[in-house]
This record gives sequence, C-alpha cells and structure tokens, in this order.
Amino acid sequence: MGIISRDQAEILLQDKPTGSFLVRVSERIWGYTVSYVVGDGTFKHFLVERIPEGYQFLGTNQVVHDQLFDLISYHETAPITAKGGEILKWSVGQMFRPPDYHDIVPDTAFPQMNRLVGRF
Repeated sequence: MGIISRDQAEILLQDKPTGSFLVRVSERIWGYTVSYVVGDGTFKHFLVERIPEGYQFLGTNQVVHDQLFDLISYHETAPITAKGGEILKWSVGQMFRPPDYHDIVPDTAFPQMNRLVGRF
C-alpha cells in the first residue's frame, strides 16, 4: 500500500494470476484504490469510498465495512461486482520495505494483515 500510480500498480501486477490485487493510495484522487488482475491479463481499478459509516467500493448496492481491512476480507469470498465476479485471492506486496500499511490499519489487525500483504 502507498501512493502508487495506476501504471506502477499494473507493473507490480503483471504476470500475476487472476485474482491478484493490491491496495494503493491513488495519486489522482484522495482515497484508496484496489487494483486487480482480470482473467484476460488486463486490470481493473476499483475506487474505495470512505463514508461516515465506513468503507465501501464506489458504486451502487455496495456493502459498507467498518475498516478497510474488513472490506478486503469480505471480498475474498464475495465478488466486487456481480457482472465481473472479481474475488480478491492473492495480495501483491510492495517493492520497498517496510510496508506502510501501519498508518491505516489498527494495531489489533497486524496479524491478519500479514496474510493480506503477501509477496510473490
């Protein structure tokens, strides 16, 4: 996670299997984006909306989650969109250490984050 451009995200995700993803801070808008590998070798970029009740993907009929971590965990089994059927399967880590997700995740979630912020 971190400020990563769309192009940089696609470089990190290239040659990764369908379902690979990363969470990044968008360089264009204020907020988070989930970049995702689609089955045909292309990518999708989903904007995450922060609302008073929590986090959700931008769009209609989205489930609201208390924390960003909860949103990611939920979409490990529930598709982001009904049409695309995108399931978050494998997280792709950052190119540089240490990871900077500590700023957005509560201390109690660090053990769970280890499985979400994996490396290939």
